[in-house]
Amino acid sequence: MIQAEIYYTSLVFSMIGATIGVYFSLKSWSSLKKIELDTLKARVFLDKSFVYTNFKLTLVVIGLVTFHMIMEITDLGGTLPPELHPVYYGVFPVVILILVQMIFMWYRLLHKKSRNDT
Repeated sequence: MIQAEIYYTSLVFSMIGATIGVYFSLKSWSSLKKIELDTLKARVFLDKSFVYTNFKLTLVVIGLVTFHMIMEITDLGGTLPPELHPVYYGVFPVVILILVQMIFMWYRLLHKKSRNDT
């Protein structure tokens, strides 16, 4: 019973995160069409913390997805201990949360006012 509650809670958080991610993605996509490519390149590469943070978050997502796939293979074999089910179901919402953070970083970057915009 607890396993089902954890699963549904994980699913709800994932759906909420995905909805927020879609919202910021669509807002960023509409802004992306209005920004010149050179301006976008300058904004990305002049902000070193953006590049490093984006790279680190990408590595974390790849690591968590790999970890989840290993746990899924173990679960398919029937050897995943019940104590690890919360971890198994919790990885996906964490990945969604990190992806939403990355999308929000892009959103902020695309909506940053430049000195020439005033």
